[in-house]
Amino acid sequence: KIYVYYILYIIYYTQIQKALLNTTQHCSIHIMSTIPDARFKDKHIIITGAGGNFGREGALFFALRGANVSAVDLNKDTLAETVSIVQTQCKCKCNGADADADADNIVSFVCNVTDAASVEAAVEGATQKFGPPDM
Repeated sequence: KIYVYYILYIIYYTQIQKALLNTTQHCSIHIMSTIPDARFKDKHIIITGAGGNFGREGALFFALRGANVSAVDLNKDTLAETVSIVQTQCKCKCNGADADADADNIVSFVCNVTDAASVEAAVEGATQKFGPPDM
């Protein structure tokens, strides 16, 4: 429950920052990026709805802090866009981003979360890549 509030807090400030600074280019400034947070380092996090705005920001937030992110969404185009953004931001490592962030810490799975077989396949693939999920 606390992680949900934490994510919403991060998304809120990220959206304000984007509106104020209009940072949609190569490196965006994330207000919360300067806060060190070792809780997520090398943790495996599965994010459903990663192609949408909230999921994308969550994937970016955790990836910049060193988490291994398995991004899951039904829409393969928006999912690919999320992966591209996360990889670009992690490669950039600018504006206070975690120096240990790695562009190889995200993997994506097209998945229908209402279909048990689809979810099972995504979790199996994610587990093979990063080990069992922590969140």
